[in-house]
Amino acid sequence: MDQFQQMDIFFIVTTVVVAFVGLLFMIVLYRIWRLLSEVEYFMHEIREETTLLRGDIAKVRTKLQRGLRLRRLFNIGKDAFTEFTRDRSKKSKKDDAGRS
Repeated sequence: MDQFQQMDIFFIVTTVVVAFVGLLFMIVLYRIWRLLSEVEYFMHEIREETTLLRGDIAKVRTKLQRGLRLRRLFNIGKDAFTEFTRDRSKKSKKDDAGRS
């Protein structure tokens, strides 16, 4: 076999291998591109849901603060009523003890 035939065979094989490796590389790049587009979509969805969740948490926090204010007012009223009834019951017990 002369050297020109050997060079032709070498260049043909090399060209096929390079084309095959290039094709594989393009397939891998395409898959990575699709994967990154899916990640971008999920990141967008997560960002939207996080914004909604922040709003929900703010609403719950506001309702809790309102509820705690109402509860404090209720407790103040309850404590005042308890003190009022306690004072009255002590007075009536003293009156009952004094009458006996």
